[in-house]
Parts: sequence; C-alpha cells; structure tokens
Amino acid sequence: MKSKLLLSVLIFIPTFCEAQTRVDTLKKIESNGSLSLGVSYSRHGSGDLNGYLVDIGYEYQLKKQFSFYNNLAFSVHSDKDFGYDMISQPTNPFLQSGPLIFVKSGIQTSPTLFYAVSDKKCSKFKIGAGPVIRFQESSYPAGFSYNSGREFNISNYYIIKGVQPKIFTVGYKFSIDYMFAVKPNNSFSLKAFYQNDTNGDLIVGFGLAYSHRVKFF
Repeated sequence: MKSKLLLSVLIFIPTFCEAQTRVDTLKKIESNGSLSLGVSYSRHGSGDLNGYLVDIGYEYQLKKQFSFYNNLAFSVHSDKDFGYDMISQPTNPFLQSGPLIFVKSGIQTSPTLFYAVSDKKCSKFKIGAGPVIRFQESSYPAGFSYNSGREFNISNYYIIKGVQPKIFTVGYKFSIDYMFAVKPNNSFSLKAFYQNDTNGDLIVGFGLAYSHRVKFF
C-alpha cells in the first residue's frame, strides 16, 4: 500500500511541476504584450495633402531588445487646389467658383520589427522597419485644368483628366518610437514614421500613442 502511495506521489510531482512551469511561462508571455492607441499628424507627400492617421496596435516583446508590432491604421488627407488663389475670378459673384478639393483616405496594416537602442527604467528608444499593406480611395486626379467660362457667360469650371478612385498597394515603413513615463502596466510614446508604396504614395508623420499591458487569459 505504501509503495503504491509513494509511486503515485512520484508520478504526481513531475506532472505538477511541468504544469506549473507551463502556467508560469504562459503568464510571462501574456505579460509581454501590450495594446496601443495612437494619433498622428501626417502629410501625404504625393499630393502634399495634410491629414491624420489613427492606429490601434499590439506589441509583443520577443527578447530584451527586440519586439514585434502590428496594427490596423486609418488615414484621411485632404486639401484644396494649390493654384486656386492665383486664379482671377469674375466680378459677377454668380459666375465665381470654389476650389477643387482633394481627398485621400486609406486603411493599412504595417507589421514592424523594433529594436531598442536604449532601454532605461522610465524610457525606451526604439527603431523599426517592416512592410505596409494599404487599401486607398482617392479623389486626386491624374490631371486637371481650370477654365474660364466668361466667353459663354457661365461659371468658371474644372476639367478632370482622370481619377484612380481605389487602389491596393504594398510598400515599406520606417518607424521611430520614444517611450516615456513608463510604468509596469502603461506608457506613452512619441513616434514618427516614413512610408512609401508601389503607387508612390509617400506618407510621413509624427504623433502620440498610449500603451497598456494586457492579459487575454
């Protein structure tokens, strides 16, 4: 009877230790993840359009200096015809016209591998790079001209020479991230990024993000 009891204990101890090790490992992995929400002022360089980019992301700490980040981001950029202010408008207010407004909006994801150049107790400076996958809608024309309707006694008007309203592109992105006010469960970050894609849509920006450490289980 005693031998059976001893055998049962000997079998139970390694099983319990293995289970406990798995639980501890799982907790460690979970504590290495954080969710973030960021807002950036950005500029769409291909058309010099001003706007904003909002992203929701998740970062997983791989090792002490390396981390993997992925996100879902939404961007909107707009501006008016840059040459409109130089156009001479007719004196008749009924024949005057407003400027052409350009809008580009997109949704994208950019998985990024970060490397911590500096990792201090209350701050961290990281650089990262990775691909960009982007879907974009645009009202920016391939070309346009502004005509005067004075000879026909009508309002001035634009001639649009073509628009590519929807496009799917891939590209690359470089990121800089400075984390400050770092606490056990949350932190703030100043960040900047530079990205380009196969359509030549260059976007640069800088902003602020808030991160919170999470456990899914």
